[in-house]
Amino acid sequence: MTGNELRELISTSPTGWQRTFYDEYKNYVYTVVFNRLRCIANIEDIEECVSDVFADIFMQTERLLRMDELVGIVGLIAKRKAIGYYRRLSEKYGRADLIDALTSDEDMVADIERYERSRALLRLVNELGEPDSQIILLSYYYGLTSQQIGEKLQMKAAAVRKRASRAIKKLGEKLSEVGLDEREW
Repeated sequence: MTGNELRELISTSPTGWQRTFYDEYKNYVYTVVFNRLRCIANIEDIEECVSDVFADIFMQTERLLRMDELVGIVGLIAKRKAIGYYRRLSEKYGRADLIDALTSDEDMVADIERYERSRALLRLVNELGEPDSQIILLSYYYGLTSQQIGEKLQMKAAAVRKRASRAIKKLGEKLSEVGLDEREW
């Protein structure tokens, strides 16, 4: 999302834009926060940090409107908020030795690139249509077997394997069309 897109969203939905913005970035923010806090925080701490990230973002709306690309600033706010939580929790639990587990700013660039690649891949998977997209997600994201997927989708395991094979081939072609090497995924 860009600053222009955010301005348009705010003008078309002055009361609902925050929900749309949250839906767009919630997985990314959660991933950044979780990666920084996973070795010290419980799930409630992580969710509280995510909430605080979005509160900070919404308080800085004017700043966001001046940005060309928002994913970088959203990631930076999430990382900084998570680091603050990490330090407080380290002191609270007497685990200051864990401070080295925090990643450097170079990792933020890699995180953003990974996030963007994941979004592009998910978009391409969704373009496969049903049930192929479901089969791919259930297999590769949730790790279900062909038999389990067949039960969920009311298909035979052999049909699931056949459709998965064809879907992977189509996905490889789509990745090539957009200039991405399927081995990177």
